[in-house]
Amino acid sequence: MVLQCEPGWRDEDLSAESGCEAQVAEPGTIFVDDDAEPDGDGTQDRPYADLHVALDAVERDGRVVVLPGRYPDGPYTLATEGVLLVSQSAGEATLMAVDGEEVVRVTGRHARLQGFSIDGQDHTVGVLVLCAAGCAVVGNTLTGLTGPGGPVAAIRVQGGDAIDVAANRVADVVCQGPGTNECVGIRIE
Repeated sequence: MVLQCEPGWRDEDLSAESGCEAQVAEPGTIFVDDDAEPDGDGTQDRPYADLHVALDAVERDGRVVVLPGRYPDGPYTLATEGVLLVSQSAGEATLMAVDGEEVVRVTGRHARLQGFSIDGQDHTVGVLVLCAAGCAVVGNTLTGLTGPGGPVAAIRVQGGDAIDVAANRVADVVCQGPGTNECVGIRIE
């Protein structure tokens, strides 16, 4: 028997005995916690453990709220139109990448990245913005970008219109190795 629950609650185990026991986040909000159980469903009570799963699940104009912790499995791509990827506590969620040139890639129109610590771990780009219009990279701290060879940029914007890059902090951008001749905080192409 499925219960009729009040808005914001659901009957998780489909049992009348336990009632409406699971609180549901506002529509369009997905939660991620690196300490969560692997079978989470993205709700506030049972967040996803994997940020990639959350980014694949988020719908247009949705939010992905990332709890404090370390997320080392990037690169991460914000491809959904209007998505907001936000750290629940500014600077306390750290994004890192194992492969690729960048840690975060922003491709969805009006996508927004906000409040993260981004550890470049020897990558050449912290955030690569490739969206057509209206994207934002706001209030992040980018460190550890050193990539060997080629230009190094904390934030690299390629094309687009009305791109907002504001209130970001950049530290430890280092030029090293043959062919590395340009190190910048923000590179606009």
